[in-house]
Amino acid sequence: MKEREQLLRGIQIHSFSMLESAMFLDTHPEDADALARYNSCRDEAKQLINTYEMKYGPLTISSNYCTDSWQWIDCPWPWERQA
Repeated sequence: MKEREQLLRGIQIHSFSMLESAMFLDTHPEDADALARYNSCRDEAKQLINTYEMKYGPLTISSNYCTDSWQWIDCPWPWERQA
């Protein structure tokens, strides 16, 4: 698996775990272990997203932080990516 694919897979895994932890916390707000798991997944997802975007460009339209150019259109569209 290429680095780009590994980063995307990691983002998916940690984002999913973060969402699952958040739903659990909705019904168990005092669970310290669940909160720690949520925070860990959130931090790891943020780090992976930052790494991905520095190397490959924005993942979402709200990630385009450049003020001197519009980079969102520079990345290949999903159907243009090689398998």
